[in-house]
Amino acid sequence: MIELAKHLHLSGAFTSTIINRLLIMGLISKETHPRDRRRVLLDVTSAGSDLLDKLAPTQMQVNDIQFGVLGEREFELLLSLTERLVKSSDEAIALQNYLLGRRDDSAVECKNVASRKERLWQ
Repeated sequence: MIELAKHLHLSGAFTSTIINRLLIMGLISKETHPRDRRRVLLDVTSAGSDLLDKLAPTQMQVNDIQFGVLGEREFELLLSLTERLVKSSDEAIALQNYLLGRRDDSAVECKNVASRKERLWQ
């Protein structure tokens, strides 16, 4: 679930809370990974899939209103900028963790980011 939380840019605690709610509602299922018992596999249940299918038309209408003020080129620019900001946010968080002495799976990446930043300030 840590990987999911990182991917969604949410805290592990918040992600666990939402996953537990979805499990109780029967919208997802959870199994232990067959080869790595520390990991879990999440899957959308048929009830979850049905709900997503039901919600999709409403979400499409909302998105049409939200993004309808943008032309195609503007929307593509927004998408590109958002993707770049997400990537730079990941790097900024990795750098912050590295500078604060927190070590995790991205320690090598953090060190690389720190080196790049140091070169910029020299």
